[in-house]
Amino acid sequence: MQVFISYKSEYAELAVQVRDRLRAWGLITWRDKDDIREGEYFRYEIQNGLETSDVVIGILNTAALQSREVMWEWEWGMNEARFIPLRFEDIPLPYHLRSQQYIDFVIDPESGYFQLREALYNPPEAVTPPPARSAERPADPAPPKPHAKSNRDVLLDKVHNAWIAGALRTNLADSAAFELELNVAPGALLRHRDYGDYDLPDSTRDILRVFEDMRRELLILGAPGAGKTVLMLQLADRLIKQARDDDKQPIPVVFNLSSWAAERKPLAKWLADELHIRYQVPRRVATEYVEKELLLLLLDGLDEVAHEYRSACVAAINTFREAYRYVDLVVCSRITDYEVLSERLDLAGAIMLRPLSNEKVREYLSDEKYAAVRAELAHEADLREMAGTPFLLNTIAATYGGKSAMELSPLHGETRLTHLLENFTRDRIRTTSADSPYTPSQTRRYLTWLAQQMVKRSQTTFYIEDLQPDWLGTRLRMEGYHLIAGLLAGGLSGAIVGSSVFVVFYMVAYPHWSMYVLLIAGAVSGGMMGLVAGLNTGIRSTIRMVDNMAYSISPRVLAAALLGALSVILVGGPAIFLTASLVMAGGYDLFARLFLLLTTEPTAIAGIILIGALVGALIGGSDVSPNIDRRNVPAAAIKRTLRMGLTGFFVFPVVGLIIFGSQGRLLQGLCIGLVGGVIVGLSSGLGSIIQHVTLRLLLQRQDVVPSARGPLRHTIPGNYVAFLDHCARIGILRKVGGGYIFRHRYLLEYFAGQELK
Repeated sequence: MQVFISYKSEYAELAVQVRDRLRAWGLITWRDKDDIREGEYFRYEIQNGLETSDVVIGILNTAALQSREVMWEWEWGMNEARFIPLRFEDIPLPYHLRSQQYIDFVIDPESGYFQLREALYNPPEAVTPPPARSAERPADPAPPKPHAKSNRDVLLDKVHNAWIAGALRTNLADSAAFELELNVAPGALLRHRDYGDYDLPDSTRDILRVFEDMRRELLILGAPGAGKTVLMLQLADRLIKQARDDDKQPIPVVFNLSSWAAERKPLAKWLADELHIRYQVPRRVATEYVEKELLLLLLDGLDEVAHEYRSACVAAINTFREAYRYVDLVVCSRITDYEVLSERLDLAGAIMLRPLSNEKVREYLSDEKYAAVRAELAHEADLREMAGTPFLLNTIAATYGGKSAMELSPLHGETRLTHLLENFTRDRIRTTSADSPYTPSQTRRYLTWLAQQMVKRSQTTFYIEDLQPDWLGTRLRMEGYHLIAGLLAGGLSGAIVGSSVFVVFYMVAYPHWSMYVLLIAGAVSGGMMGLVAGLNTGIRSTIRMVDNMAYSISPRVLAAALLGALSVILVGGPAIFLTASLVMAGGYDLFARLFLLLTTEPTAIAGIILIGALVGALIGGSDVSPNIDRRNVPAAAIKRTLRMGLTGFFVFPVVGLIIFGSQGRLLQGLCIGLVGGVIVGLSSGLGSIIQHVTLRLLLQRQDVVPSARGPLRHTIPGNYVAFLDHCARIGILRKVGGGYIFRHRYLLEYFAGQELK
């Protein structure tokens, strides 16, 4: 019998004591320090030791529970062999070990060794297998029922479509794939591996193996443009395949840390919010994924967090790691931005991407059309340094290929990087200008404004639904937005409600009046009241799009709503009748007729009860759908919000027509339904749509230089999605799911540094 001893390296002396006892009993032991020879690859040797052992003994203490490598060895023992925990500290066991029968060494070690010997030499009896079934042919199984994709599958599809198909493969298709080289970077971390230093593979061809070597906790460092994000997405591609093949594997999800700085929430809360906002995962499902540690986190852009909050972000990641010990993750950062931080990540391993070698650069630029570039490389240090990063080398080849030495020379005072990006963007915009609805100057201006807004808010991915009033820039413009949006919402809703009320009540009170007069009078009076209300109250400062809602009217909810509506009528009816009588005594005949209408018209009473009940049932029965929205298209939240608002607006006029139609009072039913439709429609989405449309219109008409004379130069085009798609086609932006990113951070920073004109 061979026994594998699993322990934390700080407790090597304790492991040696256990080993000596086992050997004294005539057992074969396997321990890393005894059985891994110098120069051997420890990961493979440990796996071999586990596979050849009959029993795994775990030395149970606080340090072991905090070691992912030790936890993996114990999981192997529980699943593939026998596992016997030896408890050397009086500590509570985590939930996944509570079912294991441990041997206590805390009170009496000698008694513990006696129990261990008994457990090894007298293992529990194997479970008797069930008797074999008869040879009778079983009945044909029922055909499987068709079922929708699970939330897990939908989320995997969304991550793959957004980041692998949308970003990684598009990026690789537009550029050469370089074989990058790695360095281990242990100094970048708070702690190092349990099994000492070892050499990584020289290249990234098997990034999944590198990830496994680092115990699925990896920090990727490198210079700007070195390929950190591409490498992380290559790993994501393989991890997604793993997750699709094995439901027990966590779900790899890409997050960009730049948005964390906006509110600096605890990382678990931020992750759940990002899942909901970026991947349309219902909030309760997103929270469950985080709390149950079902995700594999791929955190890009630590260096893109605002510099004053970067160390706090590292601390937030470390705090998260303490609470969620079994979550695998990858973090990417520029090396220079990471090295100056006061905090260090508490991960198992870090790698640093090396610059491309001179030989690889020369090989890539060996074609004759790069002769001038090779000559420039020979005497310009800045260009040589830039050529060491894959993105810039691809950009150099695409921009400078076939050009003369004169065309390669930067202008006076212009840096080499600025010259390169200026020529690159000019070529990309110019080559498609003939077939584009946007002039080169418009394209450049729209991209400059967008980049400046994204940098200002530390955003790397832009979603059209993220547009907010503060994107208008000045306080005066924002106040104008609030005024216009409030007046639009108040005026439109007031006109509809006012005309409906006038038609219903005046028509009953004075049927000899002209219908057109009533409509006009109601619209004018209601609209004026709505304008005043909108002017005084304004509209909320943040535009919120609705969740993916699911409406259901259960019998219980409908019964409760009916009872509530009936109670209102029964309680309010006598009060209304009494008020009407008093008013009649005072001679106010018009108001008396109005009040009496509610107490004497059975159809009106029934209609009000039913409409009120339906409103209450829909509101009470509405909930966020537990299913992830499969759509991954631009402005999906805007379309969903519009659909929800229109549904809320139109459902009540239909109900009103049905209720009153049997009495031949279609107009009355329509008007009562419109009142409910306006209220529900505005609250369920139309209010947000009015805000968004107002903001978009103002941005389209906003001059980028208000004090300049001449024609207006707007900040965004009319069809924003078409423009962003156009920029993705010419290779300046990348379409990532429902959002857009600049092809590289170099381009984002370049456009953000340009002058709006």
